[in-house]
Amino acid sequence: MRRILVRWILGFLLPCQLTTWAAPAPIEAFFRPSALTTPTVSPDGRHLAWVHSEKWAGSLALFDIESRMMTLVDPVQDEGIAWVFWANDHRLLFGAKDSDGALGGIYAVDADGSHFKQLVPSVLRQAVKVAYGARVARPISRIAGDPDHVLVEFRRIFEVKSKPGLYRLHVRSGARTLVEEADERITGWLTDGTGTIRGFVREAEDGWDFFHREAPGQSWKRFLTTKAWQNTGGLNLELGCNGELYLGGEDGRGNGVLVRHQPHANSNPEPLLRLEGFDFGESRLLFSPDRCQLLGAYVEADRPRFLPASPEAAKMHARVDSALPGRVAIIAGRSESGHRQVIAAFSDRHPTEYFLYEPAAGKLAPIRGGRPWLAPDQLSTMEPFEFTSRDGLKIHGYLTPPAPGTQSDSKPPMVVLPHGGPWVRDTWGFNGEVQFLASRGYAVLQVNFRGSTGYGQDFAAAGSKEWGAAMQDDITDAVRWAIAQGHADPDRIGILGASYGGYAAMAGLCFTPELYRCGINLYGVTDIRDFLKELPRERGLLRRNMQSLVGDMKGDKSLLDARSPSHNAEKIRVPVLMAYGRRDTIVDIEQGEELHRQLRRNGKEVRFLVKPDEGHGYRKRENVLELYGEIERFLDRHLRNAPPRP
Repeated sequence: MRRILVRWILGFLLPCQLTTWAAPAPIEAFFRPSALTTPTVSPDGRHLAWVHSEKWAGSLALFDIESRMMTLVDPVQDEGIAWVFWANDHRLLFGAKDSDGALGGIYAVDADGSHFKQLVPSVLRQAVKVAYGARVARPISRIAGDPDHVLVEFRRIFEVKSKPGLYRLHVRSGARTLVEEADERITGWLTDGTGTIRGFVREAEDGWDFFHREAPGQSWKRFLTTKAWQNTGGLNLELGCNGELYLGGEDGRGNGVLVRHQPHANSNPEPLLRLEGFDFGESRLLFSPDRCQLLGAYVEADRPRFLPASPEAAKMHARVDSALPGRVAIIAGRSESGHRQVIAAFSDRHPTEYFLYEPAAGKLAPIRGGRPWLAPDQLSTMEPFEFTSRDGLKIHGYLTPPAPGTQSDSKPPMVVLPHGGPWVRDTWGFNGEVQFLASRGYAVLQVNFRGSTGYGQDFAAAGSKEWGAAMQDDITDAVRWAIAQGHADPDRIGILGASYGGYAAMAGLCFTPELYRCGINLYGVTDIRDFLKELPRERGLLRRNMQSLVGDMKGDKSLLDARSPSHNAEKIRVPVLMAYGRRDTIVDIEQGEELHRQLRRNGKEVRFLVKPDEGHGYRKRENVLELYGEIERFLDRHLRNAPPRP
């Protein structure tokens, strides 16, 4: 690994410099990585670390708060940085990633940039040397009283003979000792904040089991079982300092509830917080520094908000909120004593900025903005909305009008932007893709159709086996709602989506062809049965979940084919743009190639973009800029300046 050590005296941290672009801002302004991400403060509060990006290349930034000096460490070869983690007051661990995500390697460096060492090989490096596979590694906890070691979780990602588990990793030598052996079904470990392992979550036949123990050496006991009513990745739970379990969910009526279990007692769970109309699926809990007191929860409702657990916690957070009016403020990290904290603040028109906060002194100083090259007054607001679907279900979403100064007509053209997953709901806040489209004069409609998380179990379950049917009807109903409200020109509506959103875009063109003037499919599913066949066999719960959610490959063959765009290509009437990556391991490129062939045979206008060096999503600078340049020209021709319908 090459290192560049840059040292200079800063004013006080890094003041945010705002550059105003001429309207509209260039494509790169919306999609280049944030200048600063994942800031974290050392346990003693002396140092900060973050991923520092110049253009598209990310470096590790190490900042001494007392001396106001910064050291930059170059990324590992061609790899970026996936995460940063303080092992102790003076040594930092970080993980590498490539264009497809985390590689699993662990690297270490001192707070002044010295004594760099690779502690755990990355997946690709291991795979070259070890024919039978590799393991992904990531730290999960410091160990109280032992600054030389951290707990590291190793997960198996290939069919390998080596066993995953928890290891004690020496932060200087890289030597490791097995602490807890695991099987491939364990999806996460839970500690009480001191490095004491109190629980783990294991994949079951149709959900997850939570196992708990009182102390090391005792036997594990299954304490809780939940069913996977959506493929959301696992349970939303955390442990307090005494091993008590905080579990976020909903009350069966679509309202969120946070409860506390005492695994060692035979008592009923204790309700702590409630959230009307939304569940706790996307919440993040805030504890006191010693994890012995719950302060509250950050939740996703129509807008993100903080739910305090006590009047004192409400007053504490109100001081932070009052210093950053008009934005959502989140305590994103802090020292062990809590005397120094990292605050993340954002809004729909303000990309995330980070601040160093000292509660006792009441000091709040900017670290750096995530995208200081974007001017908030040139961006557009994102407004929550709701309406009732054709079958009586309440549907939520967000409407973003064209950016200031870009709308020339009373009713603008509109781009419908269905989300992926299909469970990954849209949330309120800055969104580069949305703001890019708004900057080009388009209204943007985002719909949290049934099957989306965040609105309770019944709402999510309502999407079961409704790909291309009721889920698509919710999108259609939202478009017609927007037209009726006067938010869009009914003659100039397009649809753009990625992954499941790409499927929804093509389904919209197939099943409601009269509604859209053009469609854009980014690495989307086009043949549902083929997609289900390609799911990895070792991901048993995922396969079972998806077949429950989408349909059975054999028993529902006719249904799935009837809802697959590649089996309905003759219904598509309008121009199509598609983009795929040959390294995609989630949606095989054949999904796009087959639909492309059919559209060409049918004489339809179609542009097919393929990148051999990309996977499920374009990440390399030149490819991202080319893709959104294509999208800009495509929409300009077929939507913004489209002639009236014949």
